[in-house]
Amino acid sequence: MKSVLNRKTIISLMIVFAMAMAMVALSATVSHAASGTYWLKINKQRNVITAYKKVSGKWKPIRAMLCTTGAASTPTPSGTFYGGYKARWLHMVDEHGGSTYEQYTMLVNSSTQIYIHSVWYYSPKHSAQSSKEFNKLGSRGSHGCIRTSTMDAKWIYDHCKVGTKITIYSSKKSGALGKPKALHSSSGWDPTDPVKGNPHFNMRKPVITISKSKATTVQYGKSYSLKSKVSVKDPNALQNITSRLKVSSVYKWNSSSKKWVKSSFSTKKLGTYKIVYYVNDPYSTKASKAFKVKVVDTAAPTISVAANTASRKVTLGGTDAVNAISGITAKQATGSRTSAIQTTITAPDKTVTKDLTYAEAKAFTFDQVGRYKITYSVANKYNANAVSTKSIYVYCQSTVPALTGMKYTVAEAAAKTAGFTVTKVEEYSATVASGIVISQDVTAGTKSYKAITLTVSKGTDPAGTGA
Repeated sequence: MKSVLNRKTIISLMIVFAMAMAMVALSATVSHAASGTYWLKINKQRNVITAYKKVSGKWKPIRAMLCTTGAASTPTPSGTFYGGYKARWLHMVDEHGGSTYEQYTMLVNSSTQIYIHSVWYYSPKHSAQSSKEFNKLGSRGSHGCIRTSTMDAKWIYDHCKVGTKITIYSSKKSGALGKPKALHSSSGWDPTDPVKGNPHFNMRKPVITISKSKATTVQYGKSYSLKSKVSVKDPNALQNITSRLKVSSVYKWNSSSKKWVKSSFSTKKLGTYKIVYYVNDPYSTKASKAFKVKVVDTAAPTISVAANTASRKVTLGGTDAVNAISGITAKQATGSRTSAIQTTITAPDKTVTKDLTYAEAKAFTFDQVGRYKITYSVANKYNANAVSTKSIYVYCQSTVPALTGMKYTVAEAAAKTAGFTVTKVEEYSATVASGIVISQDVTAGTKSYKAITLTVSKGTDPAGTGA
């Protein structure tokens, strides 16, 4: 109803006080700058209040509230106003002497006595609200005041200080957030009234939404945010209340006892966790939702090769301290996999020895001069399909025999016996009186150590037989 303030003070435990007309007029003069945090936009055609909050200098729509504005015969005035006097309970009388009581009131316009307040009560009792008027929320029907549910009136009372900007307008579009769905009352209790003991409190629970893109598994030791991609919305006011989200408890599945055990979440402990999200919004109600995430170690292991291992040299016959697995290690997040490495070796003659165990690779004998290709392979302990491979080359060389001073034929035979291919650079000539001198020329660092060049000095064959 369009309200005229009762000058008489109402004495009641539930009534704070009533305001005299002079005080109301005074409150309307409060500076417009008293509070710049919120801005209420009231669409009287769609009967929706959209609350805006200033965030980083910009107005952001945060909450939508159903309201009842003035009927055609007693319209709510349009325009921009600044919130004035507020009262917890207020006793109002209309021009015909009708008496009502309202919760969480805020003066909008002192000259016309327009307020924002809860749907009215017959008496200052929480159980004495007009259910018929409550069910008008979302449509016109007041005497000019802006009625809301008790919860919405409380939100405005709690957040919007004296001086809050209020714009009343008409539009076919509900507002930036839309129009909330109405609740129904039939008991005399406001179903949104948060007073303790309300037997008909029936607000819709907050909706906790977990994005489909939120990972249900996380690799051991990696960072993981429990709250990321989880949002909460108050369906009663179409308000995002994700900031109120909490993780109330964490459980870990015990495979031995076959039950969930209270725990703390850690990506350095393998297993399946149940995360319980919880929200308790003072302007709606409580809600919870569970989500399962598994900490796993299923990534392919890492194979490491020690410095110089990939280009090392070994000696024919395995007389070196190194072997086919020397300098090779493997690990996954939860531990070493070196002993699980399988080795495949391709010899210089293309002979392939497959799938040697760690011990077998360690005992492998290099019995050919030339380049060996060694390929290492290891699978994840918990995921046989996650496999890493790495290849290196090892050069097997023979000890070069001492050839100096030998006849060419003897030197050639000795070099071949040592596994070298002999290249004769200069033929022996018996016209030179000196003896045979054989030198060796093996270029280090080449890919193959199978060649030796014999340089034959000119001179007289010491044995007199020629080469």
